[in-house]
Amino acid sequence: MIIVRQLLDDKDSELLMLPNMNKVYMKSHDGQALVTVDLTLGKASVDNHRFGYDIPISRRVVEYVQRNFISEVEKRRKDMEDEYRRNRNNSLSNVIKNLKK
Repeated sequence: MIIVRQLLDDKDSELLMLPNMNKVYMKSHDGQALVTVDLTLGKASVDNHRFGYDIPISRRVVEYVQRNFISEVEKRRKDMEDEYRRNRNNSLSNVIKNLKK
């Protein structure tokens, strides 16, 4: 699925998943497209505010989405963690004080 690959490659797209990892969500950076993939049922939904498409997908595509989605989420998580660790310059009390504002 080309649209899935494009959304995974776009570092500004939003990626979400259910805790049990049976559904993944990918929203384009401009909010114009939402792709939902149900990994259990083997189907994808593509919506763009005007039209919606439900597409059955093969086991091979489900495995591709699962593997690449998890890999991309892991990369983004690591980048986020690294960014915050690099910028450590506040004491814990300052962090707590800033959170209360």
